[in-house]
Order: sequence, then C-alpha cells, then structure tokens
Amino acid sequence: MRCKLRSRFLGAATIAAALTACSGRSSGAKAPISVTLSDARCVTPPIGWVDRRHEYAFVSVIGKFTPSTAKLYVANQADNTVSVFDLANLCAAPTMISGGGLDDPHGVAVDASGKLYVANQLRNSVSVFDTAHGNVVLAAITRDGLDFPQGDTVAPNGKLYVANAGSNSVSIFDTTHGNAVLPAITGGGLNGPYGVAVGGSGKLYVANANNSSVSIFDTAHGNAALPAITGKGLNGTVDVAVDPNGKLYVANDSVSVFDTAHGNATLPAITGGGLSGPYGVAIDARGKLYVANTKNSSVSVFDTAHGNAPLMVITRGLKHPAGVTVH
Repeated sequence: MRCKLRSRFLGAATIAAALTACSGRSSGAKAPISVTLSDARCVTPPIGWVDRRHEYAFVSVIGKFTPSTAKLYVANQADNTVSVFDLANLCAAPTMISGGGLDDPHGVAVDASGKLYVANQLRNSVSVFDTAHGNVVLAAITRDGLDFPQGDTVAPNGKLYVANAGSNSVSIFDTTHGNAVLPAITGGGLNGPYGVAVGGSGKLYVANANNSSVSIFDTAHGNAALPAITGKGLNGTVDVAVDPNGKLYVANDSVSVFDTAHGNATLPAITGGGLSGPYGVAIDARGKLYVANTKNSSVSVFDTAHGNAPLMVITRGLKHPAGVTVH
C-alpha cells in the first residue's frame, strides 16, 4: 500500500492521523510506518521508518526556511543556464538566466556589487551578469590564460579566481579595475584544478580532480604555495567551500570535511541526503550547505550547524548542475 498526503505545513497531530489512515490501524497500535517528507520538486529525507508487512505510508510536507533575501545560483551544464532560487522559498520555481555566452557553464560566483561570474568550460570564457539590474548581460571575460575553466570564486577584495583544468593554473582578474589580468597561479600541486574557494584568512583552496587533492595558496603573501591536503578519503575532488569557522567542505565521492583552523584535521564526511555525483558546494551565512549533484540533477541541502543533518533535495529547474554559490 502506498499513500501520500500533500500539504504545505502539517502538525504532529495531522501526521499521526495521516499515518493511521494510511496504515489502517489505530493511533495506539504499534504499526511500523515509513514517513518521508517530500514535494514533487522538493524532497526532505525520512524522519523515521519502520516496516509492517513491507507496506509503507508516505506523508508529504514542505520544510519552512527562515526568510532571507539571499539567492542560490546553480550552473546547469545540460542546457546552458543558471537557475536562481530564493533562499526564503527553495521549493518555488527558480528564475532562469540564459544567453550571455553561456556554454557548458560550470563555476558560478557573485561579487559584493551583485555581478555574477559564470565560467564556461567549452568557450574558455567567463560570462558576466548584473544581478542587481535584472541579470543584464555585461562584457564577458575571454582573454589571458583561460583554458577549460571550471570553478571560480570572488574574494572580498574583488579578485576573481578561475580554475583552469586545461593548463593546471588559476587565472586571476581584478574585478574592481575592469577585470584587469593579474599573474596566474601555477605549481603548488595543481593537477586538473576544478573548484576554488577563498577562506577568511586569505588562503585559496583549489580542488584537483586529477590527483584527488586540495592545493592551498596564501593570497596575502604572493600566492605562496602551502602544504596540500592529500589522502584522507579524497577521491576525485571537484569543488571546495569554506565556512566562517574555517571548516573546508570538499566535493568528491561524498563531501569531505576538514578543520583548517586545526591543521586541516579530518572531520566526519557527509554522505546520504540525496548525494549523487557531488560536483559543486557552497555554504550560506546560516550554515546551510548546498551540494550540486550532477548525476541526478539536484541540489542537496544540509545543516552544518546541527551535525550536517540533511534538510531537503531540490530538483526543480536543474539539468546536470555543476557550480553553486549563495549571495
């Protein structure tokens, strides 16, 4: 028997009644029941399950998020678009950005002024959009060293870092001065660099897909190479994100976690929660971690402030997503 009840918000009494109706037993009976919170486009993981003669009951609920004006940006490789979600209602249909030279978009980053930078793998370019003015297309970056670009990120000082998988380098542009080209970063173990992130201390972390490592550079001291993170369960690393507390999240087979404030100590990895080919990672100011799953065209959401608890899986408006960012 399969039973679903759909509602935006359900209280405990309503859920209990639904379970009783679906199981055909009184509320006092100890009938094993499976409860899954889901929506057609937005799914939260099971809150508990039990089996009664291999019959299951399902109750659908949409989780409620704290209101926010921030946006979630997700690059879609399959249809050359960027999906834009309102964090206040992640289950709503996203706004779609297209055009502007998007061509197999991977990395997405937004600077302090609201400019969106999208790295185009096949065009060796970075498309630029003005999100503060209706996502107007601005002049793309198409020069100086971009070679199979993957992830990108913008530091607080306005420097745009773009990982070049084709040349084992990281291009740097000064977005505060007309995207002026700065000396690229090479060496330091770069090998098929994909994702990039800048931590609060100015350290640049680069995920290397070819040797399953994370290269580290000190941007405050001439981009000097620091000891890389290797081993420790890394396998096919493709993106990185750093939270304000110094926790580093690395997308690979799962999401590896390291404490950069304590010698890059290994913390428990994040698994489950709908992860399927994690490709991009981003974290917001509330500690919510967003993971783009390219294999099943979704974004998994976890609460890092509460033991990396899985919150929901977003599927609407996504087609083989790669990069993801919050602004």
